[in-house]
Amino acid sequence: MMAHPNQFPSVLPAALAAFSDDGRLYRAYNHVVAALSGAVLLVPMYLVRGDLSGVVDGCPVPWEEVDDVLRMAPAATHDFDFASEPYSPLVMGLADLFPGRWSLDFVNINRSSHHAWRLQHACGPRFACTADRVYQG
Repeated sequence: MMAHPNQFPSVLPAALAAFSDDGRLYRAYNHVVAALSGAVLLVPMYLVRGDLSGVVDGCPVPWEEVDDVLRMAPAATHDFDFASEPYSPLVMGLADLFPGRWSLDFVNINRSSHHAWRLQHACGPRFACTADRVYQG
């Protein structure tokens, strides 16, 4: 049986803005979308609390990319250990937003030959990025 969404952690829009190049947040596919160059964060609307009046209807990245991150079934997932490598502050910020279990798999975004890292939290948020955004540089 699925847990009620109110049992999941919630975040304020300001916390998600750190995952956006320009601080703007968007609403698409019933998710709040934040985008950086080479990365996108998708958080289900039911996990975002507070004033959403600044959230823009639309999508900051091609719709196909968001569709791939949300809908492509993982071939195999692995529990993601934030302490196992020197990950970038961007990736480490995910653990602050939504503590607990994240899983990792890889997807082809927009039917390209390049694989993107996709991290998924058990309560619904998804984050995908290019390999250069994963590690500290």
